[in-house]
Amino acid sequence: MAGGEGKEVDLLASCYYKLLTVAVENGIRTIAFPSISTGVYGYSVDKAAKVTVHTVNRFLTDNPYKINIVYWGLFDNLPLLLMSQK
Repeated sequence: MAGGEGKEVDLLASCYYKLLTVAVENGIRTIAFPSISTGVYGYSVDKAAKVTVHTVNRFLTDNPYKINIVYWGLFDNLPLLLMSQK
């Protein structure tokens, strides 16, 4: 998943959405995510932030009151800065 071109956006969105779905199916109401694919896979942090925030917001809108808290486990402040701008 390098660069964020092609199907990578859909794959990343699907990853977050599926993880949230599995959490709900297992009664998990608090979840933490790293910045998936932005490390060794080289996915753009800016693009990942857009996909991540959009997908998690969509899931929470589609599934109200199912997840209470989403934490972001980030290596530095750049992903947080980018996510807060989305």
